[in-house]
Amino acid sequence: MIARALSVNWIQIEVSDEAWQRSLAIHPDLDLEDTLDAISSPDEIWRGKDGKLYVVRHCAEGKYLIVVYTEDKEAGNFVDAFYSNKPRTPEMKEQL
Repeated sequence: MIARALSVNWIQIEVSDEAWQRSLAIHPDLDLEDTLDAISSPDEIWRGKDGKLYVVRHCAEGKYLIVVYTEDKEAGNFVDAFYSNKPRTPEMKEQL
């Protein structure tokens, strides 16, 4: 594990080195601190069709950071993060 962030549900979300490196390989512009901040203080929270949580952080005009993670009653795990020019993806089903 390389980092943790406390979600808005007071659950520790762990970012494993493997998951972070996998995300960086696809999205080399990612910043770990920005990702952790998005988990802790998102502008929007969505539940995905797959049950994962998607948090959105408005970065700059027309740019959004979307972070995907899983969460249960005791712990959570980072899945992916990416920048988008849209605040929502097709996988995001229900706004919380």
